[in-house]
Amino acid sequence: MKRLSRYLLIVVVFASLLFLFLSGHGNGTAGLIDFRPATGYLSWSKDSFSYSRTKPPKITIIVLWRIGGPTPPSYIPYFFQSVEANPQIDLLFVQVDELGFGCSTYSSASNIQEICLSGDQYYQLQVDFVCKRWKCSKEERVALFSQIKRDGEIDKNNSNFRLMRNGIFLRWIDPSTTIWGWCDVDTFWGNFTRAFPWDIAHDFDVLAPASQPEFSSQPLLFTRGHMAFFRHSPEVLDKFHSFPKFSSLTAYLTLPATLYDAEESEFSHYIFSEETSFTFLSFEAMVNSWDTVFVSGKGVFYAPSLRKKNVSSDRRKQLISLVRPMNRSPVIPTFSSEGIEDVAQVFRDGQAFEGSMWFDSSFLTYVETGWNQHEREQKAYFMRREPYGLITQRIESRERYLNRVGEVAVDESLYKHWQIEKHHCKC
Repeated sequence: MKRLSRYLLIVVVFASLLFLFLSGHGNGTAGLIDFRPATGYLSWSKDSFSYSRTKPPKITIIVLWRIGGPTPPSYIPYFFQSVEANPQIDLLFVQVDELGFGCSTYSSASNIQEICLSGDQYYQLQVDFVCKRWKCSKEERVALFSQIKRDGEIDKNNSNFRLMRNGIFLRWIDPSTTIWGWCDVDTFWGNFTRAFPWDIAHDFDVLAPASQPEFSSQPLLFTRGHMAFFRHSPEVLDKFHSFPKFSSLTAYLTLPATLYDAEESEFSHYIFSEETSFTFLSFEAMVNSWDTVFVSGKGVFYAPSLRKKNVSSDRRKQLISLVRPMNRSPVIPTFSSEGIEDVAQVFRDGQAFEGSMWFDSSFLTYVETGWNQHEREQKAYFMRREPYGLITQRIESRERYLNRVGEVAVDESLYKHWQIEKHHCKC
Protein backbone atom coordinates (compact mmCIF):
# COMPACT_ATOMS: atom_id res chain seq x y z
CA MET A 1 0.00 0.00 0.00
CA LYS A 2 2.83 2.43 0.83
CA ARG A 3 5.11 3.71 -1.87
CA LEU A 4 8.34 1.76 -2.38
CA SER A 5 11.42 3.93 -2.67
CA ARG A 6 13.86 3.48 -5.50
CA TYR A 7 16.79 4.08 -3.22
CA LEU A 8 18.99 1.28 -1.90
CA LEU A 9 18.43 0.73 1.82
CA ILE A 10 21.21 -0.37 4.12
CA VAL A 11 19.90 -0.82 7.63
CA VAL A 12 22.26 -0.90 10.55
CA VAL A 13 20.65 -2.64 13.55
CA PHE A 14 22.35 -3.91 16.65
CA ALA A 15 21.75 -7.66 16.49
CA SER A 16 22.13 -8.05 20.22
CA LEU A 17 18.80 -6.26 20.73
CA LEU A 18 16.98 -9.18 19.18
CA PHE A 19 18.73 -11.61 21.50
CA LEU A 20 17.84 -9.50 24.52
CA PHE A 21 14.22 -9.39 23.54
CA LEU A 22 13.87 -13.01 22.60
CA SER A 23 15.51 -14.05 25.84
CA GLY A 24 13.61 -11.58 27.99
CA HIS A 25 10.01 -11.92 26.80
CA GLY A 26 7.85 -14.99 26.88
CA ASN A 27 4.99 -16.13 24.72
CA GLY A 28 2.53 -16.91 27.47
CA THR A 29 -1.15 -16.28 26.95
CA ALA A 30 -2.47 -13.18 28.67
CA GLY A 31 -5.81 -13.30 30.45
CA LEU A 32 -8.85 -11.63 28.93
CA ILE A 33 -9.54 -8.14 30.17
CA ASP A 34 -12.14 -7.26 32.78
CA PHE A 35 -15.18 -5.68 31.12
CA ARG A 36 -16.69 -4.25 34.28
CA PRO A 37 -17.21 -0.49 33.85
CA ALA A 38 -14.19 1.57 34.78
CA THR A 39 -14.72 4.43 37.18
CA GLY A 40 -13.25 7.83 37.84
CA TYR A 41 -12.00 9.19 34.51
CA LEU A 42 -14.50 7.95 31.92
CA SER A 43 -15.74 11.51 31.47
CA TRP A 44 -15.93 13.55 28.31
CA SER A 45 -16.28 16.85 30.11
CA LYS A 46 -14.04 19.56 28.72
CA ASP A 47 -12.33 19.82 32.09
CA SER A 48 -10.89 16.34 31.53
CA PHE A 49 -9.04 17.58 28.48
CA SER A 50 -7.57 20.82 29.77
CA TYR A 51 -3.86 21.30 29.41
CA SER A 52 -1.12 23.72 30.31
CA ARG A 53 1.32 25.11 27.81
CA THR A 54 3.99 24.99 30.52
CA LYS A 55 3.84 21.18 30.40
CA PRO A 56 4.58 18.98 27.40
CA PRO A 57 1.69 17.05 25.84
CA LYS A 58 0.90 13.62 27.19
CA ILE A 59 0.81 11.14 24.29
CA THR A 60 -0.91 7.75 24.21
CA ILE A 61 -0.46 5.64 21.08
CA ILE A 62 -3.01 2.90 20.41
CA VAL A 63 -1.92 -0.16 18.44
CA LEU A 64 -4.41 -2.75 17.26
CA TRP A 65 -2.83 -6.15 16.58
CA ARG A 66 -4.97 -8.92 15.12
CA ILE A 67 -3.22 -12.20 15.81
CA GLY A 68 -2.80 -14.06 12.54
CA GLY A 69 -0.77 -17.08 13.61
CA PRO A 70 1.18 -18.76 16.40
CA THR A 71 4.46 -16.97 15.62
CA PRO A 72 4.70 -13.16 15.60
CA PRO A 73 6.69 -11.37 12.89
CA SER A 74 10.43 -10.99 13.46
CA TYR A 75 10.18 -7.20 13.74
CA ILE A 76 7.89 -7.20 16.81
CA PRO A 77 10.74 -7.39 19.38
CA TYR A 78 12.37 -4.36 17.75
CA PHE A 79 9.08 -2.46 17.95
CA PHE A 80 8.77 -3.00 21.69
CA GLN A 81 12.44 -2.21 22.24
CA SER A 82 11.87 1.18 20.62
CA VAL A 83 8.75 1.83 22.70
CA GLU A 84 10.60 1.03 25.92
CA ALA A 85 13.28 3.55 24.91
CA ASN A 86 10.57 6.28 25.04
CA PRO A 87 9.14 5.97 28.56
CA GLN A 88 7.35 9.33 28.28
CA ILE A 89 5.05 7.89 25.58
CA ASP A 90 2.28 5.49 26.58
CA LEU A 91 1.49 2.52 24.37
CA LEU A 92 -1.88 0.79 24.56
CA PHE A 93 -1.32 -2.52 22.77
CA VAL A 94 -4.66 -4.13 21.91
CA GLN A 95 -4.44 -7.75 20.78
CA VAL A 96 -7.50 -9.20 19.05
CA ASP A 97 -7.51 -13.00 19.07
CA GLU A 98 -10.20 -14.10 16.63
CA LEU A 99 -8.57 -17.38 15.62
CA GLY A 100 -7.79 -18.83 19.04
CA PHE A 101 -3.99 -18.63 18.93
CA GLY A 102 -3.86 -16.83 22.28
CA CYS A 103 -2.38 -13.48 23.19
CA SER A 104 1.29 -13.01 24.02
CA THR A 105 2.94 -10.77 26.58
CA TYR A 106 5.66 -8.64 25.01
CA SER A 107 6.80 -6.18 27.66
CA SER A 108 6.63 -5.36 31.34
CA ALA A 109 7.63 -1.71 30.85
CA SER A 110 5.58 0.80 32.82
CA ASN A 111 4.63 2.79 29.70
CA ILE A 112 3.15 -0.25 27.93
CA GLN A 113 -0.33 -1.57 28.66
CA GLU A 114 -1.41 -4.78 26.93
CA ILE A 115 -4.99 -5.98 26.69
CA CYS A 116 -6.36 -9.11 25.04
CA LEU A 117 -9.77 -9.25 23.34
CA SER A 118 -11.67 -11.92 21.51
CA GLY A 119 -13.08 -10.87 18.15
CA ASP A 120 -16.59 -10.50 19.56
CA GLN A 121 -15.34 -8.40 22.48
CA TYR A 122 -13.57 -6.09 20.05
CA TYR A 123 -16.68 -5.64 17.91
CA GLN A 124 -18.86 -5.17 20.98
CA LEU A 125 -16.67 -2.30 22.17
CA GLN A 126 -17.31 -0.56 18.86
CA VAL A 127 -21.06 -1.12 19.15
CA ASP A 128 -21.12 0.17 22.73
CA PHE A 129 -19.21 3.29 21.77
CA VAL A 130 -21.17 4.40 18.70
CA CYS A 131 -24.53 3.43 20.19
CA LYS A 132 -24.02 5.93 23.01
CA ARG A 133 -24.22 8.60 20.32
CA TRP A 134 -26.70 6.92 18.01
CA LYS A 135 -29.10 5.90 20.80
CA CYS A 136 -29.52 2.37 19.45
CA SER A 137 -32.40 0.17 20.48
CA LYS A 138 -31.73 -3.42 21.56
CA GLU A 139 -32.68 -4.69 18.11
CA GLU A 140 -30.52 -2.07 16.41
CA ARG A 141 -27.53 -3.03 18.54
CA VAL A 142 -27.89 -6.65 17.39
CA ALA A 143 -28.09 -5.61 13.73
CA LEU A 144 -25.17 -3.22 14.13
CA PHE A 145 -23.00 -5.86 15.80
CA SER A 146 -23.61 -8.24 12.89
CA GLN A 147 -22.71 -5.57 10.35
CA ILE A 148 -19.57 -4.43 12.19
CA LYS A 149 -18.44 -8.04 12.50
CA ARG A 150 -18.95 -8.61 8.76
CA ASP A 151 -17.04 -5.43 8.01
CA GLY A 152 -14.30 -6.41 10.44
CA GLU A 153 -13.70 -9.77 8.84
CA ILE A 154 -12.59 -8.06 5.60
CA ASP A 155 -10.95 -5.05 7.27
CA LYS A 156 -7.38 -6.30 7.02
CA ASN A 157 -5.82 -2.90 7.83
CA ASN A 158 -8.06 -2.24 10.85
CA SER A 159 -9.31 0.93 9.17
CA ASN A 160 -12.94 0.82 10.25
CA PHE A 161 -13.49 3.15 13.23
CA ARG A 162 -9.74 3.82 13.37
CA LEU A 163 -10.49 7.54 13.76
CA MET A 164 -12.36 6.77 16.97
CA ARG A 165 -9.90 4.51 18.75
CA ASN A 166 -9.46 7.01 21.58
CA GLY A 167 -13.20 6.86 22.27
CA ILE A 168 -13.54 3.09 21.88
CA PHE A 169 -10.61 2.39 24.21
CA LEU A 170 -11.07 5.40 26.48
CA ARG A 171 -11.23 3.39 29.70
CA TRP A 172 -7.61 2.26 29.22
CA ILE A 173 -6.17 5.68 28.34
CA ASP A 174 -4.33 7.74 30.96
CA PRO A 175 -6.69 10.64 31.85
CA SER A 176 -3.83 13.11 31.48
CA THR A 177 -3.51 12.26 27.78
CA THR A 178 -3.81 15.31 25.53
CA ILE A 179 -2.69 13.74 22.25
CA TRP A 180 -3.49 10.23 21.06
CA GLY A 181 -2.18 8.43 18.04
CA TRP A 182 -2.09 5.18 16.15
CA CYS A 183 0.82 3.26 14.75
CA ASP A 184 1.70 -0.12 13.27
CA VAL A 185 4.07 -2.69 14.73
CA ASP A 186 6.25 -2.66 11.59
CA THR A 187 7.75 0.59 12.84
CA PHE A 188 10.73 1.41 15.02
CA TRP A 189 10.31 4.52 17.15
CA GLY A 190 13.11 7.03 17.26
CA ASN A 191 13.79 9.47 20.08
CA PHE A 192 10.50 11.32 20.73
CA THR A 193 12.21 13.82 23.01
CA ARG A 194 14.27 15.18 20.12
CA ALA A 195 12.20 14.32 17.04
CA PHE A 196 8.62 15.23 18.00
CA PRO A 197 7.47 18.90 17.67
CA TRP A 198 6.53 19.29 21.33
CA ASP A 199 6.46 23.07 21.39
CA ILE A 200 3.75 23.40 18.73
CA ALA A 201 1.91 20.06 18.99
CA HIS A 202 -0.92 21.50 21.12
CA ASP A 203 -1.74 24.01 18.38
CA PHE A 204 -3.23 21.44 16.00
CA ASP A 205 -6.06 18.92 15.85
CA VAL A 206 -4.12 16.58 13.58
CA LEU A 207 -0.37 15.89 13.47
CA ALA A 208 0.53 13.99 10.30
CA PRO A 209 4.05 12.55 10.04
CA ALA A 210 5.43 12.80 6.50
CA SER A 211 8.35 11.24 4.67
CA GLN A 212 11.80 12.45 5.62
CA PRO A 213 13.33 13.85 3.57
CA GLU A 214 10.67 14.80 1.03
CA PHE A 215 12.09 16.28 -2.16
CA SER A 216 8.91 16.14 -4.22
CA SER A 217 7.47 19.33 -5.67
CA GLN A 218 4.00 17.83 -5.06
CA PRO A 219 4.00 16.54 -1.47
CA LEU A 220 0.88 14.72 -0.33
CA LEU A 221 -1.27 15.64 2.64
CA PHE A 222 -2.60 12.52 4.34
CA THR A 223 -2.50 10.55 7.58
CA ARG A 224 -0.21 7.56 7.23
CA GLY A 225 -1.58 4.28 8.46
CA HIS A 226 1.65 3.44 10.24
CA MET A 227 1.66 6.58 12.44
CA ALA A 228 -0.53 9.65 13.04
CA PHE A 229 -1.54 11.82 16.01
CA PHE A 230 -4.69 13.68 17.04
CA ARG A 231 -5.88 16.04 19.73
CA HIS A 232 -7.53 13.99 22.47
CA SER A 233 -10.69 16.03 22.92
CA PRO A 234 -14.47 15.65 22.61
CA GLU A 235 -14.52 18.36 19.93
CA VAL A 236 -12.16 16.53 17.59
CA LEU A 237 -13.95 13.24 18.20
CA ASP A 238 -17.23 14.95 17.30
CA LYS A 239 -15.73 15.96 13.96
CA PHE A 240 -14.74 12.37 13.30
CA HIS A 241 -18.31 11.34 14.08
CA SER A 242 -19.39 13.73 11.32
CA PHE A 243 -17.61 11.66 8.68
CA PRO A 244 -20.60 10.55 6.55
CA LYS A 245 -20.25 6.83 7.27
CA PHE A 246 -20.15 7.47 11.04
CA SER A 247 -22.78 10.21 11.23
CA SER A 248 -25.73 7.96 12.13
CA LEU A 249 -26.82 4.36 12.49
CA THR A 250 -28.71 4.55 9.20
CA ALA A 251 -25.65 5.94 7.43
CA TYR A 252 -23.44 3.17 8.77
CA LEU A 253 -25.84 0.41 7.77
CA THR A 254 -26.59 1.78 4.29
CA LEU A 255 -23.44 3.51 3.01
CA PRO A 256 -20.61 1.46 1.47
CA ALA A 257 -18.02 0.02 3.82
CA THR A 258 -14.96 2.13 4.48
CA LEU A 259 -12.08 1.44 2.12
CA TYR A 260 -9.27 -0.92 3.10
CA ASP A 261 -6.89 2.05 3.03
CA ALA A 262 -9.39 4.52 4.49
CA GLU A 263 -6.95 6.24 6.86
CA GLU A 264 -4.78 7.26 3.89
CA SER A 265 -7.56 7.85 1.36
CA GLU A 266 -11.09 8.79 2.33
CA PHE A 267 -10.39 9.70 5.99
CA SER A 268 -7.45 11.86 4.91
CA HIS A 269 -9.49 13.60 2.23
CA TYR A 270 -12.11 14.37 4.83
CA ILE A 271 -9.52 15.85 7.21
CA PHE A 272 -7.40 17.82 4.75
CA SER A 273 -9.94 18.81 2.09
CA GLU A 274 -13.57 18.40 3.11
CA GLU A 275 -13.89 19.36 6.79
CA THR A 276 -11.93 22.63 6.83
CA SER A 277 -12.49 23.22 10.55
CA PHE A 278 -9.63 20.79 11.27
CA THR A 279 -6.31 22.39 12.10
CA PHE A 280 -3.35 20.25 11.12
CA LEU A 281 0.40 20.04 10.83
CA SER A 282 2.24 17.82 8.36
CA PHE A 283 5.85 17.42 9.47
CA GLU A 284 8.85 15.33 8.43
CA ALA A 285 9.11 12.27 10.63
CA MET A 286 9.34 8.96 8.77
CA VAL A 287 12.31 7.30 7.11
CA ASN A 288 10.95 4.71 4.75
CA SER A 289 13.98 3.93 2.61
CA TRP A 290 17.26 5.75 2.28
CA ASP A 291 20.86 5.07 1.43
CA THR A 292 22.01 4.46 5.00
CA VAL A 293 19.72 4.18 8.01
CA PHE A 294 20.66 3.60 11.65
CA VAL A 295 18.18 2.41 14.26
CA SER A 296 18.83 1.68 17.92
CA GLY A 297 17.60 2.66 21.34
CA LYS A 298 19.41 5.98 20.79
CA GLY A 299 17.11 6.98 17.93
CA VAL A 300 16.53 6.74 14.19
CA PHE A 301 19.00 8.44 11.86
CA TYR A 302 19.85 8.49 8.18
CA ALA A 303 22.92 9.73 6.36
CA PRO A 304 21.95 11.90 3.37
CA SER A 305 23.57 10.89 0.08
CA LEU A 306 25.85 8.32 1.67
CA ARG A 307 25.95 4.97 -0.07
CA LYS A 308 27.66 1.79 1.05
CA LYS A 309 30.58 2.19 -1.35
CA ASN A 310 31.47 5.48 0.36
CA VAL A 311 31.58 4.05 3.88
CA SER A 312 35.21 3.50 4.84
CA SER A 313 36.24 2.22 8.25
CA ASP A 314 37.04 5.73 9.47
CA ARG A 315 33.79 7.11 8.14
CA ARG A 316 31.87 4.30 9.78
CA LYS A 317 33.39 5.28 13.14
CA GLN A 318 32.35 8.89 12.54
CA LEU A 319 28.81 7.82 11.73
CA ILE A 320 28.54 5.65 14.81
CA SER A 321 29.64 8.57 16.96
CA LEU A 322 26.96 10.77 15.38
CA VAL A 323 24.11 8.33 15.94
CA ARG A 324 24.92 7.86 19.62
CA PRO A 325 24.21 11.37 20.89
CA MET A 326 24.48 11.50 24.66
CA ASN A 327 23.51 15.07 25.47
CA ARG A 328 21.95 16.40 22.28
CA SER A 329 19.02 18.70 23.00
CA PRO A 330 15.81 19.07 20.98
CA VAL A 331 15.88 21.74 18.28
CA ILE A 332 13.58 24.41 19.74
CA PRO A 333 11.70 26.39 18.62
CA THR A 334 10.42 24.23 15.79
CA PHE A 335 9.53 27.39 13.91
CA SER A 336 12.51 29.71 13.97
CA SER A 337 12.62 33.40 13.07
CA GLU A 338 14.48 32.41 9.90
CA GLY A 339 11.72 30.10 8.65
CA ILE A 340 9.80 31.09 5.54
CA GLU A 341 6.04 30.53 5.43
CA ASP A 342 3.69 31.23 2.53
CA VAL A 343 0.16 30.37 1.46
CA ALA A 344 0.15 26.97 -0.21
CA GLN A 345 -1.41 26.04 -3.54
CA VAL A 346 -3.53 23.03 -2.65
CA PHE A 347 -5.16 20.55 -5.03
CA ARG A 348 -8.04 18.42 -3.74
CA ASP A 349 -8.02 15.67 -6.34
CA GLY A 350 -5.38 13.87 -8.35
CA GLN A 351 -6.20 15.03 -11.87
CA ALA A 352 -2.98 17.03 -12.23
CA PHE A 353 -0.82 14.91 -9.91
CA GLU A 354 2.36 13.72 -11.63
CA GLY A 355 3.25 10.82 -9.34
CA SER A 356 1.77 7.36 -8.97
CA MET A 357 -0.82 6.50 -6.33
CA TRP A 358 -1.85 3.47 -4.32
CA PHE A 359 -5.44 4.63 -3.73
CA ASP A 360 -8.23 6.29 -5.73
CA SER A 361 -6.89 9.63 -6.95
CA SER A 362 -10.22 11.33 -6.17
CA PHE A 363 -9.17 11.18 -2.49
CA LEU A 364 -5.83 12.85 -3.16
CA THR A 365 -4.83 16.12 -1.50
CA TYR A 366 -1.46 17.59 -2.39
CA VAL A 367 0.47 20.85 -2.53
CA GLU A 368 2.20 22.38 -5.53
CA THR A 369 5.00 24.05 -3.60
CA GLY A 370 6.76 25.97 -6.36
CA TRP A 371 10.01 25.48 -4.44
CA ASN A 372 13.31 25.20 -6.28
CA GLN A 373 15.68 22.29 -5.68
CA HIS A 374 17.51 23.98 -2.80
CA GLU A 375 14.24 24.85 -1.08
CA ARG A 376 12.92 21.30 -1.50
CA GLU A 377 16.01 20.01 0.30
CA GLN A 378 15.12 21.95 3.45
CA LYS A 379 12.81 20.77 6.23
CA ALA A 380 9.19 21.17 5.11
CA TYR A 381 5.97 21.81 7.02
CA PHE A 382 2.39 22.19 5.82
CA MET A 383 -0.40 23.38 8.09
CA ARG A 384 -3.76 24.96 8.70
CA ARG A 385 -3.25 27.09 11.79
CA GLU A 386 -6.85 28.21 12.30
CA PRO A 387 -10.19 26.47 11.68
CA TYR A 388 -11.39 27.31 8.17
CA GLY A 389 -8.13 29.14 7.56
CA LEU A 390 -5.72 28.97 4.65
CA ILE A 391 -3.23 26.13 4.28
CA THR A 392 0.36 27.32 4.42
CA GLN A 393 3.74 25.83 3.58
CA ARG A 394 6.92 26.49 5.53
CA ILE A 395 10.59 25.66 5.19
CA GLU A 396 13.21 25.59 7.93
CA SER A 397 16.91 25.13 7.35
CA ARG A 398 17.79 21.44 7.48
CA GLU A 399 21.23 22.42 8.76
CA ARG A 400 19.60 23.26 12.10
CA TYR A 401 18.86 19.56 12.56
CA LEU A 402 21.95 17.90 11.17
CA ASN A 403 24.45 16.27 13.52
CA ARG A 404 27.80 16.43 11.76
CA VAL A 405 31.55 15.94 11.94
CA GLY A 406 33.09 17.83 9.06
CA GLU A 407 31.46 16.68 5.83
CA VAL A 408 29.84 13.64 7.44
CA ALA A 409 26.31 14.35 8.68
CA VAL A 410 23.23 12.50 9.90
CA ASP A 411 19.66 13.68 10.21
CA GLU A 412 17.29 12.37 12.87
CA SER A 413 13.77 11.04 12.30
CA LEU A 414 10.83 10.19 14.53
CA TYR A 415 10.52 6.62 13.27
CA LYS A 416 11.52 4.03 10.71
CA HIS A 417 8.92 2.11 8.76
CA TRP A 418 9.89 -1.41 7.71
CA GLN A 419 8.03 -1.18 4.39
CA ILE A 420 10.58 -2.90 2.16
CA GLU A 421 12.25 -5.12 4.74
CA LYS A 422 9.12 -6.95 5.92
CA HIS A 423 8.44 -8.10 2.35
CA HIS A 424 12.00 -8.93 1.31
CA CYS A 425 13.88 -9.92 4.46
CA LYS A 426 14.64 -13.66 4.65
CA CYS A 427 15.00 -13.76 8.40
